[in-house]
Amino acid sequence: MTQITTHFIDKNRCGYRAKGKTAFAICLLSLLLVTPCMGQTTVKYDITFTSIWNANDHTTVPSGAHWSKLVGATHKTANAFLQTGNVATTGIKNVAEFGSNSNFNSEVSAKITAGEADQYINGPSLGSATGDMLITDLVVAKDFPLVTLVSMIAPSPDWIINVNSHSLLDANGGWKTSEVIDVFAYDAGTDSGTDYTSSNSVTSPFRLFQKLRAHQSTETKWEP
Repeated sequence: MTQITTHFIDKNRCGYRAKGKTAFAICLLSLLLVTPCMGQTTVKYDITFTSIWNANDHTTVPSGAHWSKLVGATHKTANAFLQTGNVATTGIKNVAEFGSNSNFNSEVSAKITAGEADQYINGPSLGSATGDMLITDLVVAKDFPLVTLVSMIAPSPDWIINVNSHSLLDANGGWKTSEVIDVFAYDAGTDSGTDYTSSNSVTSPFRLFQKLRAHQSTETKWEP
């Protein structure tokens, strides 16, 4: 089983600190290989997103906390849909701000037509702060071994979790069966809100897509 540990930055509570930043786990994403993999050019994975976002561990859970649909793609080229340090696409912007996936779906379709992606991943949503989202029997082809997944942290101005271009192949070209990686919350750079329920505040011009970070001082300050 592959476990991907997701971290989220909260301005009201310290989890662990590194270089003045505060972050802590809010969910787990597990990928389980469900078909024999030796010599296979396609295999199936089950993906389980488990949210542990709760007031005891994370202090603040806004009213109506939930996760938008877990969507993404399998593809062959790294950073095909998003990249830290670049401006977010319209598709990523709309996922991050509204949990809307139609533009992102169109961006994936364009990559499929261009031969850069294999499929659009259309996972479920989660209507509460905690719980599971499950994608079963995801067929992954060896020619398209990278997986990208995104979900809106909701409510929020434009905050999103993502697994970007994560390869399911190991260094020897075999299918991975077990690993643990960290995934962090990101600011899409398209809305200037500083709290979960901030009013819409369009960022003009858009900032770069990058990790959220909170610096602890007399007053915690969100910075993109």
